[in-house]
Amino acid sequence: MRNLLIIAFCLTTLTSFSQDTYKKGFLVSPAGDTSKVLLKEDIEEKLSQGVWVKQQDGKKILYTPSMATAFGFDGSGMIFQSLTFNHKLKDSAEVKLFARSLIKGTYTLYTFTEKGSRLYLVRSPDNALHLLYNMYEPAHKHVQHQEDYRNKLIYFATSCQKMREIAQQVTYSQKSMIIFMYDVNDCVKPGFSNQQVHYKRPRTTVIPIAYIGGLPVGDNKNELTAQLNLRLTLPKISRTSFINTGVVYYRNQRIEKDGANKVPTTTQFIGIPVTFQQNLTQGFIQPYIYVGAGVSYAMESADTGQDEKAEEKDFGADLIGGAGVDIYITPRLMAKADWRYQIITHYPTIGIAYKFK
Repeated sequence: MRNLLIIAFCLTTLTSFSQDTYKKGFLVSPAGDTSKVLLKEDIEEKLSQGVWVKQQDGKKILYTPSMATAFGFDGSGMIFQSLTFNHKLKDSAEVKLFARSLIKGTYTLYTFTEKGSRLYLVRSPDNALHLLYNMYEPAHKHVQHQEDYRNKLIYFATSCQKMREIAQQVTYSQKSMIIFMYDVNDCVKPGFSNQQVHYKRPRTTVIPIAYIGGLPVGDNKNELTAQLNLRLTLPKISRTSFINTGVVYYRNQRIEKDGANKVPTTTQFIGIPVTFQQNLTQGFIQPYIYVGAGVSYAMESADTGQDEKAEEKDFGADLIGGAGVDIYITPRLMAKADWRYQIITHYPTIGIAYKFK
C-alpha cells in the first residue's frame, strides 16, 4: 500500500506540469482571411487532424482541415496546409488533412505522419497530389501494386536527365527529399524566384526528462523508479536516435529461493547511466530499445528470518539494456512503460514522463 501511495503522489506531481502550451500563430479561413491566434503546441501526427485554437475569452476550438486552409506557428518556419487527396494506403479513399509544407515551387513538397510513419505529398504543375511512401516499412506491406517512392521522383524529373539519374540514390528523409525537389524545380525553371523552402535544419539539443513509475506485481514483488535524464538528440544520424544520461534510482523487491526457503530480497541502487536509444516509430506511440553502460552504488538486503538482515553494498560499472514505449498525451507529457536490465533483471515499470523542453 505504501508503494502505491508513493507512486500515486509522484505521478500527481509530474502530471501537474502537463498544462497545454499555446503559442502565437496564424490561421487562414476558407474565405482566405488570416487571423492572429493562439495555437496549441502538439505532435505533428495530431496536428494533421486538427489544431486547437484558444480564443480571447479562453474558449478552445478544434479547427479541422475542413474549417481552415492553413495555419502556422510564429517563428517556427512551419506552415501546415489543408490538402485533399486519394490515399493509396487506405484503398484510395479520399482523405483531408493538414500537411506541413517543406518546399514551394513548380513542384510543392509536403509531409505528414500517420501511425508513426512519415509520408510525403507532392503537388505537380497540373495540381495533382502524389503520395510518396516507403514501401519497405512493415506498416505498408498490405498495399497492393506497391510503387517505390524513387519511381515517383523519376517521374517528377522527366524533363531533367541528370535528376532522373540522381533519383535512384535519394534516401527516404526530409533533408534528401527537399534537396532533390529543390533541384528538380531549379532544373525545370532555372532561377525561379518564387521557390521557397519551409524547413529549418534540425540541431542537436539537450532535453531534460523526468520519469516516475512503478509496478506492484504481488506480495513482496514490486518495482519503483525515479529518474532525471538528459536526452541528447542526434538529428544528423536520425530523428529517432538519442543518447541518454542522468541520475536514476531503482528499488526492486522480490522473492528469491535459498534451498527450500523463500527469502524476501530488496535491491536498491542509484546510478549514472549512458545509453543509446533507438525509437522504432515517430508517432504519438513510440516503442524503443536501448543499450549502454553506467556506474552505480547498489545495496541488497535479504530477510533471512534472523534478527539482522543480510546486507551487501557495492559500487561498480554495469551493463544496461532495455525496451519500452512512450505514449504522448501532450508534446511534453507521456505515459510510459519501461523494462530494464541493470545489475538485475527488473520488473517492468509503468508511469508518467515529462519533457521540460
